Amino acid sequence: MTRSYSNWFVCARLKTRQLLLLAAMKGEGNVRRAADVLGMTQPAASRLLKELEDMLGVSLFGRTPHGMHATLYGEVMIRHARMVLSNLSHAHDEISVLRAGLAG
Repeated sequence: MTRSYSNWFVCARLKTRQLLLLAAMKGEGNVRRAADVLGMTQPAASRLLKELEDMLGVSLFGRTPHGMHATLYGEVMIRHARMVLSNLSHAHDEISVLRAGLAG
């Protein structure tokens, strides 16, 4: 069975750190605090966000004097980033159980 990945360029260039940054941005409201939560510098976080916005061709966050707020596009990406991160966490848990011989 062959699967067609029509957005392969996004899948190939998307970084897990970008997904983590999106989730942190939703909770923290600005790049600096999100970067701190993830243990990275603010310039590195800004660069990851810009790369993602450039890749998608949309602005994910609106910048205001009071912080950053997710755009409609940002809300969609945040929701999907959380799902992907959750699925990866579940995969890790499942593999851990299999390695421990508790299932199989």
